[in-house]
Parts: sequence; structure tokens; C-alpha cells
Amino acid sequence: MAIVIPAYKLEELLNCNELRAQREADLKEETKPKPGAKLDLADKPKQFTLPKKGEPIEMPIPSRKQFENDLAKATRRKKPSE
Repeated sequence: MAIVIPAYKLEELLNCNELRAQREADLKEETKPKPGAKLDLADKPKQFTLPKKGEPIEMPIPSRKQFENDLAKATRRKKPSE
């Protein structure tokens, strides 16, 4: 025998004042900066611009050997870890 709980009852439970206050407290704790933590900032990526209408687009075409090597890498089986 299975018990089915209506969705509105679950919503009432999840949105009760006690659980809502706990979620808000957890969110505040997560967003606090940690002591000694340092942000690792990467360089900004180069700005990508679309070519103007009528300009050719450069697309590198791999050689047959490069294509077959890439295909072999993508299709090889992984050895099961012990």
C-alpha cells in the first residue's frame, strides 16, 4: 500500500516559518566571505566579434589523420578502476 501526499501539503510544509527562516539563515551563511579565502580571478576572455556580412569565416579543417586520432580517443573504452 502506498501513501500519496498532495503537493499543496508539501508546499505548506516547505514554506512554514521555521523552515523558511532556516533556509534564509543558511543562505546568509553561504554568502559570507570565509576568513582567509581569496578569490582566484582569471583574465578576461578575448571579446568575440562576428564577421561582417560577406566576410569569409576561417575554419580550420583537420587532416584525415588528425580526425581519425580524435575519433579513436573519443571512442576508446575506459578501463574499470579497481
